[in-house]
Amino acid sequence: MLETLNLPVWAKELIVIGAILIGTFVAAALGLWFLRNLKDRLAIRTKTELDDDIIKTVMRPLFWFIIVIGFVVLTDHLTRTFPDQVGWVDKYANGILWVIGATLITVTAMRLVNVFGMWLTKNVAERADARMYAEFLPLFNRALRMVTFVVALLIILDHFNIDVKGLLTVLGVGSLAIALAAKDTIENMISGFIIMVDRPFRVGDRVTLSSGERCDVYHIGLRSTRFITFENTLIILPNRELLTSKIENISYPDSQIRLKVNIGVAYGSDIDKVRNIILQCASEHPKVLKTPEPKVHLVGLGDSSVDFSLRGRAAAITDQWRTQNELREMIYEKLNKADIEIPFPQRTVWLKQDNAVA
Repeated sequence: MLETLNLPVWAKELIVIGAILIGTFVAAALGLWFLRNLKDRLAIRTKTELDDDIIKTVMRPLFWFIIVIGFVVLTDHLTRTFPDQVGWVDKYANGILWVIGATLITVTAMRLVNVFGMWLTKNVAERADARMYAEFLPLFNRALRMVTFVVALLIILDHFNIDVKGLLTVLGVGSLAIALAAKDTIENMISGFIIMVDRPFRVGDRVTLSSGERCDVYHIGLRSTRFITFENTLIILPNRELLTSKIENISYPDSQIRLKVNIGVAYGSDIDKVRNIILQCASEHPKVLKTPEPKVHLVGLGDSSVDFSLRGRAAAITDQWRTQNELREMIYEKLNKADIEIPFPQRTVWLKQDNAVA
């Protein structure tokens, strides 16, 4: 069409360049318009926010990626039309545009990894094993972003004919040297990964360590795990040590904990009456679970008392000590009101007198 117009060469080229630039920005604008409309339609048809987040993440990079493609088309046209005058364009500009395009794709991929990670974390929050996912997913996201970055870097270097194999060899040797120097750290990191996957304990669980301390799991890290004691102090242990030691998990498989209250009454007390009073206290306490049903057993005939034991369950470990204390107070008050004696330790001493005459 331009051939039919009696225009100088420079005018024709300006028209072509203008058409390419206008077409580029129009295509970019149409891409944004299409994605916005697609997002609105998906928001109506779907309940999940994942599709909306994906489109929001892709919109701006797609706009600039179309711009980059337009400039690539422009530089190719100028190089073919004026090979002698603008030969430097093909040498430098195309390389710069290629790097910009690869960077846009890499950044978009890393942001999509974050979007999927946040969506997974949010959607598993209602599951029973949500804590494991909350601890594991950030680590997985960081590793995936690192892999994405390394792959993009290798592709860019290969595009510019840089010896990637030699670089990989150097990185491999360097990684081996670092691994040998940081052997203990790597062992702890691998052990931390195994703990996160195998889940012998979770954050918030109450455990008994091999050294005898009873404490709560405070934080599971890559190198070490932290436990908080009842004195509100921290115990920090390397993960590899935890992987090979015996740990009693009091919170597993669920958070219910046994309640145990021992009571002694005087000999001669009505056994059924004592049992009913103890069961009544257990049924009235809001923290004592109704299922399984609390039980009262006569567990011994002591030197000074008839010994009973109340066994029940509380919903959470944190309720154990307070609930047992409150049950003792309730039982003590009700036994006193029922005139049932709670004896103190006593001994009967028999003295034998020798009547023999000295």
